[in-house]
Amino acid sequence: PAEGAAWAVWAPPGRALAAVEALAGLPFAASVQPLQEGRALNRFSTAAAQSGRAPETPYSPYAPALRPLWQAGLRGQGEVVGLGDTGLDLASCFFRDGETSWPGPVHRKVVALREVGDRVDASGHGSHVAGSLVGDAGDPGEGADPRGPEGAGAYNGMAPGARLAFTDLGPPGRERDYLISPRSMHSYYQFAYQEGARVHSDSWGGLEAAYTEEARELDAFTFERQDFLPVVAAGNEGERLGDSRSTVATPATAKNALAVGASLGSQGAAPQPDGTAVQLRAALVSSSQEGEAAAAAAAAESSEAAGGGPSLEFTALLANFSPPAEAGWPSREAALELVEGAPPDACAPLEGPRARWEGRAVLLQRGDCYFSEKVRHAADAGAAAVLVHNDDQSGAGFFRMALPDGLRRGDLPQGTPSLAVPLSLGRRLRALLRRAAP
Repeated sequence: PAEGAAWAVWAPPGRALAAVEALAGLPFAASVQPLQEGRALNRFSTAAAQSGRAPETPYSPYAPALRPLWQAGLRGQGEVVGLGDTGLDLASCFFRDGETSWPGPVHRKVVALREVGDRVDASGHGSHVAGSLVGDAGDPGEGADPRGPEGAGAYNGMAPGARLAFTDLGPPGRERDYLISPRSMHSYYQFAYQEGARVHSDSWGGLEAAYTEEARELDAFTFERQDFLPVVAAGNEGERLGDSRSTVATPATAKNALAVGASLGSQGAAPQPDGTAVQLRAALVSSSQEGEAAAAAAAAESSEAAGGGPSLEFTALLANFSPPAEAGWPSREAALELVEGAPPDACAPLEGPRARWEGRAVLLQRGDCYFSEKVRHAADAGAAAVLVHNDDQSGAGFFRMALPDGLRRGDLPQGTPSLAVPLSLGRRLRALLRRAAP
């Protein structure tokens, strides 16, 4: 086989290990890796990126002064940008060409389109990303109403004068943000390169924070063509990659790519929950109350509690049916011991001896039953407080627990504070608790 060649091999789950061993034994095999399933990762962006300011409201009149690069004539004229995503809506006003319906050298927005996928954009992600890059619905003019037909240009992409070399990666029949990862990054980039693209944008990636074959092939292509720059999404997995030291997912892990991500959430450096937020401190305790040596390692990532054990200070949001946190949680200076619930969602009575839960805060996962059931089961086991973290299905951020219809605060055990935290904190707490276990 040619140097750098790669193949995708499918094997039944029960034969996967044997397949890996057989492939690794081939004399020409350099590496064997799991195949990544790609996922899509991306009106204020053009203003914020150019001036550091955004319109005051979504309906503020169009203001050219917020886009100084465009005012200076820098609109991407004459440039071609490579892009691969779930599909492209050629009938959109941002890409439509009244003179020709199919991409090509004379098309006003798309110089070439390669169909790896299904010729449609079922999820809309690809059209959104392409519009953010090069979408051009005309100049709206100063003061145009973004809600009116003349205001569509207020939503133009960052380089409205540029054109696309587009690869459709959308799999047939998938309306979510999945796509077909390129089997060869060399072939994938070469298509755009030969159409004149020297910048390639990829708002997709796998879920693995590792240097994979995709990343290696990206590096090889850019090493050979040093006038070519791939711009790759760092990922959306900051809250989902467990306790990995990196939340940058492949292929953004490549050495020669420009990985683009955010270090702040939608609310900035210090998210402000909508409700009664309190600052708390928890001492991290394994369910078996053992593992002192491992607990010392966990303490390196957290501050020290007054008693010498690992602890963590954080913000939590009181449920609308909860008594004040002080009813069961001591001050920030005196941490309450925290232990993982079993079962993790407490949709059934907590398992194990009462001493395992009594006087401690219990960490639970959101979902599968009412909050009231979780709190009741924890309180019945003697828990001093209940801490519920968000989950993938319901959302990642802060949330406020409420009672189901027909249930009142007095129907629950009294004196057990109930608080909610984001998914990111829940994952971190669980990782530290498990490192404290023997």
